[in-house]
Amino acid sequence: MNTYMVKLNSQQDVINFVNMMGKTGCNADIKCGSIVVDACSILGVISLGLNKMLELVTYGDPGSDFEQNIKQYRAA
Repeated sequence: MNTYMVKLNSQQDVINFVNMMGKTGCNADIKCGSIVVDACSILGVISLGLNKMLELVTYGDPGSDFEQNIKQYRAA
């Protein structure tokens, strides 16, 4: 299990992020406070809101290029 802090600023960011997560081959959730949604669900991720700090939790190995792919969404 790995945890990353991410921030999605637009609906297009959400769509691109969910598509990327769908290609990883591992299960992942996104948390905002006490709410947890599937990271591969566009509606679920959008329901958390934009411009918020979100906690991405991956279960299993997301692949060797995952760190590079998620770099643009990582929160500072």
